[in-house]
Amino acid sequence: MFAPIIENSIDTIRVNQSSVIYLNAKVALQYSIRRIDVGFDIDVMGLSFGNTQKAQFRSQTINTKPRLTNFLLIGDNDRGSINSEFYVRYWLNLRTAIRAGLSYQFIEYNSENPLDNNNDRFRAKIMMPFFALTFSPYKWAWKDFSSKKYNR
Repeated sequence: MFAPIIENSIDTIRVNQSSVIYLNAKVALQYSIRRIDVGFDIDVMGLSFGNTQKAQFRSQTINTKPRLTNFLLIGDNDRGSINSEFYVRYWLNLRTAIRAGLSYQFIEYNSENPLDNNNDRFRAKIMMPFFALTFSPYKWAWKDFSSKKYNR
């Protein structure tokens, strides 16, 4: 879990069409002030699915597949595909909001056979901004929204 990163054992593969579907349980924290929510969430464990892909490792073609199990450990010790995000949401009215933030994804592929340094794990780390629309048709009326001040 607290294994050090060994720089000379880091290697790269190139996958032409990466496609991973993952279903994870997450931990979410949110603080709300009137119409603004500030939140953070991170996946803790789950499963990934995807087809075997041809990948380039140096001058050879290898078969890779998304890792089946996902576990949040610490940093580069995480296993599988994990997503985390930080966001700010603004409620336009009782049921509709806009949300913006940063998403940080780890996508992991495993080679069929261990390669150099007995390594079979390859990960992409992707940080990207996002914008979203929230529509909550069954949202319970909060005290702030139930006053005439917020209903338009």
